[in-house]
Amino acid sequence: MRNGTQHVRSIAAELALLSLSELEPRIAEDPELLVSTETVLCLATIRHSDPAQWQRWRAILEKYNKAALIEHMLREPERVGDSDWKSKADTLIGLAMDAGLEPFHDPDQQGWASVHVGGHWENHPIRSRQFQLFLLRTYYRHTDESPGAQAVRAAQDLFEARALFDGEENPIHLRVAEHEGKLYLDLCDRSWRAVEIDAEGWQVVNRPAAKFRRTRGSQPLPEPQRGCSLEELRSFLNVDYHGWTLIRAFLVAALRPDLPCPILVLKGEQGSGKSTASRVIGLLIDPRISALRGSLVRSAISSRQLETPGWCVSTI
Repeated sequence: MRNGTQHVRSIAAELALLSLSELEPRIAEDPELLVSTETVLCLATIRHSDPAQWQRWRAILEKYNKAALIEHMLREPERVGDSDWKSKADTLIGLAMDAGLEPFHDPDQQGWASVHVGGHWENHPIRSRQFQLFLLRTYYRHTDESPGAQAVRAAQDLFEARALFDGEENPIHLRVAEHEGKLYLDLCDRSWRAVEIDAEGWQVVNRPAAKFRRTRGSQPLPEPQRGCSLEELRSFLNVDYHGWTLIRAFLVAALRPDLPCPILVLKGEQGSGKSTASRVIGLLIDPRISALRGSLVRSAISSRQLETPGWCVSTI
């Protein structure tokens, strides 16, 4: 009984006290028994389970000048690692926000972020490798250190939550987009510029209102120049007037994201220039690192349908 109530010990505490009681008569002859592995484990058990017994044994340890050593051995380890990565995560989040970061989500509830890099804005999925590299670069530029994987994951979790619950919903476009009555053509250059087209004309903008994404095969379009004519393209194509009209209609339709795009079919004998025309038209609209078969323009050989050399164009 203690203070009118019975102290209930665990089995581990009872075994520890039993072992210590057997040890106690031998301590005077050999005080080093107090720092043996078995004794330290028993002291650790009663230190957490029976404060009264721990105070009794602490007095014994002080008698033999072992109290400070045992206290040091039983001290709870400092969780430097946890506090370190949490501090780095907080620092990383603050640096990323200061650098320029705007979380948002797409209609499929995927988290995205517009990030300010090298004087321009880019759009990346928060769970992408590109966004991880942005975080690593931002942290390293200010600290000359790496934040570590745990801090990066914590920052990604936070930014994804903000994108889904606090960020605006914006569709993500590939190459072409329409926003508030204006058309946008992504140049896919290093500065993430786009051509803004409206009823008054066109201009190159540094940060388009529409959100674009990039694929690994996307290649940049040249910056458009004023005073040119689409008629200059015809000299590269082996086609009659009817075919040229269809090609122009196809090019215009391909740049309208709100309209169904017809499939351009090139027919002709071998050597009539179908592959060259496909490459030229594809490079004009959406240059990519891919095989000709994967381009926007599909060519088909049907020489048995033609009675004269050359090739023709049709849309389906």
